[in-house]
Amino acid sequence: GGRSLAQWRRLASQRVEAVVRTTGEEDATELSSEPGKETTVLLEVSGMRCGGCSANVKKKLLEHPKVSKASVNLLTGTAAI
Repeated sequence: GGRSLAQWRRLASQRVEAVVRTTGEEDATELSSEPGKETTVLLEVSGMRCGGCSANVKKKLLEHPKVSKASVNLLTGTAAI
């Protein structure tokens, strides 16, 4: 059997949390050459199967204190933060 919608959402949430955890202070410093300047980062997100998954990924990304904007594309499997 396949996974339920709730299982897919939980899996997507776990993957987003793993990506956010691995993006530390030193990474943010390297990305931004000027203090206070916003930087856009494009992430690959695998495992999304529906609009609910992409909405959950966006929600989790926006919960991170350093993320002010997030856009998730289900078709391309990417998230821009």
